[in-house]
Amino acid sequence: MPKRAAEMLKEEISYLGPMRLSEVEEAQQKVIVVVRQLEEQGEIMISRGGKGGESIIE
Repeated sequence: MPKRAAEMLKEEISYLGPMRLSEVEEAQQKVIVVVRQLEEQGEIMISRGGKGGESIIE
């Protein structure tokens, strides 16, 4: 991520303040759904079982 974009993201996060764990988990699930849809559509490729077991999104 470019340095400027990272700074902007950090700034936006600081405006949000604390969040409930349930809200964070709900947002994570939404991200997972979108990632799976993009993978099914061939828009992204997820390489599973890499070194150390991590997944890589290309």
